[in-house]
Amino acid sequence: MSLPISLPDGKTLKIKKSTRAKNLRIRVDALGVYAIVPTNYNIKDLVNFIDNKKTWIANASKYYNKLRLKYDEQYLRTNTISFLGKRYRLKMIKDKMSSTMISENLKLIVFHVTDKRKYKNNICEWYKIETAKIIAKRLPLIASKLNIEYNTFSIKRQKSRWGSCSIKRNLCFNLLLSATPMEVIDYVITHELLHIIEPNHSKNFWNLMKSTYPNYQKHREWLNTYGSLINNIPTIDNKVE
Repeated sequence: MSLPISLPDGKTLKIKKSTRAKNLRIRVDALGVYAIVPTNYNIKDLVNFIDNKKTWIANASKYYNKLRLKYDEQYLRTNTISFLGKRYRLKMIKDKMSSTMISENLKLIVFHVTDKRKYKNNICEWYKIETAKIIAKRLPLIASKLNIEYNTFSIKRQKSRWGSCSIKRNLCFNLLLSATPMEVIDYVITHELLHIIEPNHSKNFWNLMKSTYPNYQKHREWLNTYGSLINNIPTIDNKVE
């Protein structure tokens, strides 16, 4: 949903309703400007809130515009895909069976697909498998190190979260997590495990996070910078061979 509010550089404000949001919040990333609002928000309050935040929005937008220019070749062009924080050229080949091949030397990932119209499903399924492998290996090690017990974990497509933790100690991770560097994956795993101790993002939680993972802010900033780019499944602009 978009709102006709005047923003810096002619940008359009996109509204995202959240049942978890208690207050109005603005988010700016490489793909645009978003208002995170409670389900019962008042439009006049939002207009006033945006008006008071225009300077901040302008500065944040300028930063991400520079980022888009700087990383256009690496992160924003079509026919590329991210895996463990590195970019690979992406190639689709129509075949009778689905499979995926990675070439480190060529920095190329080849997807063999049965239906070129559903190639994004193939990409998501591949990410899900790769993320599950990594979580299955790293989660028990990190949990053991922290002396935290969890129940089980699952891998799902989540548009706004990289992970979550239920009151029953069940953990869920975004299937696109394997697109991020390994140290970022470890940060997300640690983050969700610590929610078993502190279920919210209180000051106590972040103090616990800092004492457990001193460099966590670096990895959190990486997600804030590149997360929106990774969360968009790449577009293929050439014909499937």
